Amino acid sequence: MKNILVPIDFSDPSKNAAEYAIELAKHTDGKITFLHVYPMPTVATEMPVLLSSYDEIEHDSLNLLKNLAEELRAKLNYKPAIECLTGPGYLLETTKDIVKEKAIDLIVMGITGGGVVTEKLIGSNATVIIKNLNCSTIVVPLGASFKQLATIAFATDFENIENSTAIKEIKTVCETFNSKLRIVNVIHPHQILSYDKSLSGMILDGIFEKIDHSIHLPEGELADGINKVIDEQKADILIMIPRRHVVFSEMIAERHTKKMAFHTHIPLLTIHEK
Repeated sequence: MKNILVPIDFSDPSKNAAEYAIELAKHTDGKITFLHVYPMPTVATEMPVLLSSYDEIEHDSLNLLKNLAEELRAKLNYKPAIECLTGPGYLLETTKDIVKEKAIDLIVMGITGGGVVTEKLIGSNATVIIKNLNCSTIVVPLGASFKQLATIAFATDFENIENSTAIKEIKTVCETFNSKLRIVNVIHPHQILSYDKSLSGMILDGIFEKIDHSIHLPEGELADGINKVIDEQKADILIMIPRRHVVFSEMIAERHTKKMAFHTHIPLLTIHEK
């Protein structure tokens, strides 16, 4: 969490995410970069008016971004400079380029395009980033402020964890913040925990043996089970591993977004396998 990128669209959710990122950086000695991506100006004529429009938008966007950066630095007493980048294009492609160019290891975003996980729950922009970029991402709900991450909930399906690079990163996060870890594997009604999954639980016990951790196996619907543990354990952040773990795919399924309002009061951290 040393190089942190914050996409900014000047909405309240993105400004809130920027504050969260700055507070996080203060605890990890991180470097912050703000990024604003705007669409390429288009005109209904072939007359040469595109360049002047582009220059004006570029100038105005960069000034707005720098002003926001200075405002938040003063408000949050953040001493390091915040790099500000703007440019035309599409958020995914531009973010991908910046992640590579600046060696970004964490993206922090606000919830946009909705409010109730993914297109409806964490917003369409965040969903696109999580699904398409191999970079850890924190999605911050509007109103959520940074906390010390005293308790972390980790939702997993117990699959393929033996050599997981993501598991190692979760361990590093716990050690950095001296966090308690609450591992959640939701058991569907009438499901019997298999030998392989029981073994995976034992492996996780070994990996996190020096960390205050516990394994929770609530029964019922996936979202309800995760929500129950988040509430009971007073978790400050929820971690999921997208792509390899079925749990993330299931969480974003239509049936879940329709049935429940997920716990948007705590941030979601997705950590990818390397």
